[in-house]
Amino acid sequence: MLEHIPNDAKAMSELMRVMKKTGVSLLQVPIDMKLEETFEDPSIVTPEG
Repeated sequence: MLEHIPNDAKAMSELMRVMKKTGVSLLQVPIDMKLEETFEDPSIVTPEG
């Protein structure tokens, strides 16, 4: 989900803020290690968000 958030650093900061100091978070990301380059274009948007 974090890959869809423009300011991922702020989102991670918020996760840390709401977790207990001893809390643990398991975050999954879609990743393809076979790709040599990642293409992102934040100007592409849909009505769904």
